[in-house]
Amino acid sequence: MRNFSELEKNIIKDMVSIDSSSTMNILGNIIKGYIPNYCYIQVSSKENISLMLRQDKFNDLHDIDDEIINNLLSIVSLFNYLKESGLVIFVGDYEFKTLGEHCITDFYLGVESFDDDLKLLIYKFTRSKFFITEDFRVLISNDYKSSEELKYAQEKSIAKRQLHYTQGALIITFIGLISSIAIPLLSTTSVAITSGTVTVVTNDEINKLVKNGAETIKSSSDKVVNEVQRNLDTGIIKIEYGEK
Repeated sequence: MRNFSELEKNIIKDMVSIDSSSTMNILGNIIKGYIPNYCYIQVSSKENISLMLRQDKFNDLHDIDDEIINNLLSIVSLFNYLKESGLVIFVGDYEFKTLGEHCITDFYLGVESFDDDLKLLIYKFTRSKFFITEDFRVLISNDYKSSEELKYAQEKSIAKRQLHYTQGALIITFIGLISSIAIPLLSTTSVAITSGTVTVVTNDEINKLVKNGAETIKSSSDKVVNEVQRNLDTGIIKIEYGEK
Protein backbone atom coordinates (compact mmCIF):
# COMPACT_ATOMS: atom_id res chain seq x y z
CA MET A 1 0.00 0.00 0.00
CA ARG A 2 1.52 3.31 -1.03
CA ASN A 3 1.48 6.45 1.07
CA PHE A 4 -1.18 9.06 0.35
CA SER A 5 -0.45 12.79 0.22
CA GLU A 6 -2.49 15.26 2.28
CA LEU A 7 -4.33 16.33 -0.88
CA GLU A 8 -5.19 12.70 -1.66
CA LYS A 9 -6.40 12.13 1.91
CA ASN A 10 -8.71 15.15 1.55
CA ILE A 11 -10.03 13.76 -1.73
CA ILE A 12 -10.62 10.35 -0.10
CA LYS A 13 -12.43 12.04 2.79
CA ASP A 14 -14.72 13.77 0.27
CA MET A 15 -15.33 10.45 -1.52
CA VAL A 16 -16.35 8.75 1.73
CA SER A 17 -18.60 11.67 2.66
CA ILE A 18 -20.37 11.59 -0.70
CA ASP A 19 -20.65 7.79 -0.66
CA SER A 20 -22.30 7.98 2.78
CA SER A 21 -24.83 10.65 1.72
CA SER A 22 -27.59 10.97 -0.84
CA THR A 23 -25.30 12.92 -3.18
CA MET A 24 -24.50 11.17 -6.46
CA ASN A 25 -21.15 9.38 -6.34
CA ILE A 26 -19.50 10.96 -9.35
CA LEU A 27 -16.27 12.75 -10.20
CA GLY A 28 -18.15 15.99 -10.82
CA ASN A 29 -19.20 16.23 -7.18
CA ILE A 30 -15.61 15.67 -6.05
CA ILE A 31 -13.84 18.02 -8.38
CA LYS A 32 -16.00 21.07 -7.74
CA GLY A 33 -14.21 21.49 -4.42
CA TYR A 34 -10.80 21.62 -6.16
CA ILE A 35 -11.36 24.02 -9.04
CA PRO A 36 -12.42 27.69 -8.86
CA ASN A 37 -16.13 28.52 -9.27
CA TYR A 38 -15.38 30.68 -12.33
CA CYS A 39 -14.46 27.72 -14.50
CA TYR A 40 -15.56 24.20 -15.33
CA ILE A 41 -14.52 21.34 -17.61
CA GLN A 42 -16.48 20.44 -20.71
CA VAL A 43 -16.32 16.71 -21.53
CA SER A 44 -17.75 16.28 -25.03
CA SER A 45 -15.83 13.11 -26.02
CA LYS A 46 -12.59 11.24 -25.36
CA GLU A 47 -10.75 13.61 -27.68
CA ASN A 48 -12.66 16.81 -26.99
CA ILE A 49 -12.20 17.93 -23.38
CA SER A 50 -11.76 21.63 -22.64
CA LEU A 51 -11.25 23.94 -19.70
CA MET A 52 -14.01 26.56 -19.82
CA LEU A 53 -12.90 29.79 -18.17
CA ARG A 54 -15.15 32.76 -17.42
CA GLN A 55 -14.23 35.64 -19.69
CA ASP A 56 -13.23 38.11 -16.96
CA LYS A 57 -10.60 35.63 -15.69
CA PHE A 58 -9.02 34.86 -19.03
CA ASN A 59 -5.98 37.10 -18.40
CA ASP A 60 -5.10 34.94 -15.39
CA LEU A 61 -5.18 31.78 -17.49
CA HIS A 62 -1.59 30.64 -16.91
CA ASP A 63 -1.74 30.50 -13.10
CA ILE A 64 -5.28 29.12 -13.08
CA ASP A 65 -4.48 26.53 -15.72
CA ASP A 66 -1.55 25.05 -13.76
CA GLU A 67 -3.56 24.83 -10.53
CA ILE A 68 -6.53 23.15 -12.17
CA ILE A 69 -4.44 20.66 -14.13
CA ASN A 70 -2.43 19.66 -11.03
CA ASN A 71 -5.58 19.14 -8.94
CA LEU A 72 -7.42 17.30 -11.69
CA LEU A 73 -4.40 15.08 -12.37
CA SER A 74 -4.15 14.24 -8.65
CA ILE A 75 -7.84 13.30 -8.50
CA VAL A 76 -8.05 11.09 -11.60
CA SER A 77 -4.67 9.45 -10.83
CA LEU A 78 -5.94 8.63 -7.34
CA PHE A 79 -9.20 7.28 -8.80
CA ASN A 80 -7.21 5.09 -11.18
CA TYR A 81 -5.01 3.72 -8.37
CA LEU A 82 -8.00 3.00 -6.12
CA LYS A 83 -9.77 1.22 -8.96
CA GLU A 84 -6.75 -0.94 -9.87
CA SER A 85 -6.23 -1.76 -6.18
CA GLY A 86 -9.85 -2.88 -5.83
CA LEU A 87 -10.49 -0.37 -3.04
CA VAL A 88 -13.11 1.58 -4.97
CA ILE A 89 -15.55 0.17 -7.53
CA PHE A 90 -16.55 2.20 -10.60
CA VAL A 91 -19.69 1.24 -12.49
CA GLY A 92 -21.91 2.54 -15.27
CA ASP A 93 -21.50 4.59 -18.43
CA TYR A 94 -23.45 7.78 -17.93
CA GLU A 95 -23.82 10.79 -20.21
CA PHE A 96 -22.24 13.34 -17.91
CA LYS A 97 -20.81 16.21 -19.94
CA THR A 98 -19.36 18.66 -17.42
CA LEU A 99 -17.18 18.73 -14.31
CA GLY A 100 -17.62 21.57 -11.86
CA GLU A 101 -20.28 24.25 -11.60
CA HIS A 102 -21.03 27.11 -13.98
CA CYS A 103 -23.61 29.84 -14.47
CA ILE A 104 -25.59 29.76 -17.72
CA THR A 105 -25.74 33.57 -17.82
CA ASP A 106 -21.93 33.94 -17.85
CA PHE A 107 -19.76 33.78 -20.95
CA TYR A 108 -16.94 31.21 -20.96
CA LEU A 109 -13.93 30.71 -23.22
CA GLY A 110 -12.71 27.20 -24.01
CA VAL A 111 -9.04 26.27 -23.68
CA GLU A 112 -7.35 23.02 -24.77
CA SER A 113 -5.24 22.35 -21.68
CA PHE A 114 -5.07 18.57 -21.29
CA ASP A 115 -2.84 15.96 -22.91
CA ASP A 116 -4.29 12.79 -24.40
CA ASP A 117 -3.54 10.48 -21.46
CA LEU A 118 -5.20 12.86 -19.00
CA LYS A 119 -8.20 13.24 -21.32
CA LEU A 120 -8.77 9.47 -21.31
CA LEU A 121 -8.79 9.33 -17.51
CA ILE A 122 -11.07 12.37 -17.24
CA TYR A 123 -13.49 10.87 -19.76
CA LYS A 124 -13.52 7.44 -18.09
CA PHE A 125 -14.17 8.67 -14.58
CA THR A 126 -16.57 11.44 -15.57
CA ARG A 127 -19.00 8.83 -16.89
CA SER A 128 -18.85 6.41 -13.91
CA LYS A 129 -20.22 6.23 -10.39
CA PHE A 130 -17.91 5.12 -7.59
CA PHE A 131 -18.59 3.01 -4.51
CA ILE A 132 -16.27 2.68 -1.49
CA THR A 133 -15.48 -0.93 -0.51
CA GLU A 134 -15.54 -2.08 3.10
CA ASP A 135 -11.84 -2.93 2.91
CA PHE A 136 -11.10 0.67 2.01
CA ARG A 137 -13.19 1.96 4.91
CA VAL A 138 -11.19 -0.26 7.28
CA LEU A 139 -7.94 1.01 5.74
CA ILE A 140 -9.02 4.61 6.28
CA SER A 141 -10.05 3.94 9.89
CA ASN A 142 -6.59 2.39 10.49
CA ASP A 143 -4.89 5.63 9.38
CA TYR A 144 -4.19 4.18 5.91
CA LYS A 145 -2.24 1.21 7.21
CA SER A 146 -2.99 -2.20 5.74
CA SER A 147 -3.67 -5.25 7.90
CA GLU A 148 -0.19 -6.57 6.97
CA GLU A 149 1.45 -3.32 8.11
CA LEU A 150 -0.49 -3.35 11.38
CA LYS A 151 0.46 -7.00 11.99
CA TYR A 152 4.12 -6.27 11.32
CA ALA A 153 4.09 -3.25 13.68
CA GLN A 154 2.52 -5.41 16.41
CA GLU A 155 5.05 -8.21 15.92
CA LYS A 156 7.94 -5.72 15.99
CA SER A 157 6.63 -4.26 19.25
CA ILE A 158 6.44 -7.74 20.79
CA ALA A 159 9.96 -8.53 19.60
CA LYS A 160 11.30 -5.33 21.18
CA ARG A 161 9.65 -6.17 24.51
CA GLN A 162 11.15 -9.66 24.40
CA LEU A 163 14.52 -8.11 23.64
CA HIS A 164 14.32 -5.95 26.77
CA TYR A 165 13.41 -9.00 28.86
CA THR A 166 16.40 -10.85 27.38
CA GLN A 167 18.64 -7.89 28.21
CA GLY A 168 17.47 -7.94 31.84
CA ALA A 169 18.01 -11.68 32.09
CA LEU A 170 21.55 -11.35 30.71
CA ILE A 171 22.44 -8.66 33.22
CA ILE A 172 21.07 -10.70 36.13
CA THR A 173 22.96 -13.78 34.92
CA PHE A 174 26.26 -11.92 34.63
CA ILE A 175 25.82 -10.25 38.02
CA GLY A 176 25.07 -13.63 39.55
CA LEU A 177 28.20 -15.08 37.95
CA ILE A 178 30.40 -12.26 39.23
CA SER A 179 28.84 -12.47 42.67
CA SER A 180 29.50 -16.21 42.91
CA ILE A 181 33.16 -15.52 42.27
CA ALA A 182 33.50 -12.38 44.37
CA ILE A 183 31.48 -13.21 47.51
CA PRO A 184 34.03 -15.67 48.93
CA LEU A 185 36.67 -12.98 48.50
CA LEU A 186 34.64 -10.26 50.21
CA SER A 187 34.87 -11.91 53.62
CA THR A 188 38.66 -11.54 53.78
CA THR A 189 41.39 -9.23 52.65
CA SER A 190 43.14 -10.47 49.54
CA VAL A 191 46.94 -10.55 49.55
CA ALA A 192 49.02 -10.92 46.37
CA ILE A 193 52.77 -11.44 46.36
CA THR A 194 54.58 -10.33 43.21
CA SER A 195 58.37 -10.24 42.90
CA GLY A 196 58.79 -10.10 46.63
CA THR A 197 56.29 -7.26 47.07
CA VAL A 198 53.19 -7.76 49.20
CA THR A 199 50.08 -6.12 47.70
CA VAL A 200 46.99 -5.86 49.87
CA VAL A 201 43.65 -5.69 47.99
CA THR A 202 40.94 -4.37 50.30
CA ASN A 203 37.26 -5.30 50.26
CA ASP A 204 36.36 -1.84 48.91
CA GLU A 205 38.67 -2.33 45.96
CA ILE A 206 37.12 -5.74 45.23
CA ASN A 207 33.65 -4.19 45.40
CA LYS A 208 34.76 -1.50 42.98
CA LEU A 209 36.09 -4.10 40.54
CA VAL A 210 32.82 -6.04 40.69
CA LYS A 211 30.76 -2.89 40.15
CA ASN A 212 32.88 -1.79 37.18
CA GLY A 213 32.60 -5.23 35.64
CA ALA A 214 28.80 -5.21 35.96
CA GLU A 215 28.58 -1.75 34.37
CA THR A 216 30.77 -2.88 31.46
CA ILE A 217 28.55 -5.93 30.92
CA LYS A 218 25.39 -3.77 30.97
CA SER A 219 26.92 -1.29 28.49
CA SER A 220 27.83 -4.09 26.09
CA SER A 221 24.35 -5.60 26.47
CA ASP A 222 22.75 -2.20 25.70
CA LYS A 223 24.81 -1.88 22.52
CA VAL A 224 23.68 -5.31 21.32
CA VAL A 225 20.02 -4.53 22.09
CA ASN A 226 20.19 -1.12 20.33
CA GLU A 227 21.76 -2.67 17.24
CA VAL A 228 19.06 -5.36 17.04
CA GLN A 229 16.34 -2.73 17.49
CA ARG A 230 17.88 -0.62 14.71
CA ASN A 231 17.87 -3.65 12.42
CA LEU A 232 14.25 -4.33 13.29
CA ASP A 233 13.31 -0.72 12.45
CA THR A 234 15.11 -0.76 9.10
CA GLY A 235 13.86 -4.22 8.15
CA ILE A 236 17.33 -5.81 8.08
CA ILE A 237 16.05 -8.33 10.62
CA LYS A 238 12.65 -9.78 9.76
CA ILE A 239 10.30 -11.36 12.25
CA GLU A 240 9.12 -14.87 11.46
CA TYR A 241 6.93 -17.15 13.50
CA GLY A 242 6.08 -20.84 13.23
CA GLU A 243 8.02 -23.78 11.89
CA LYS A 244 9.89 -23.52 8.60
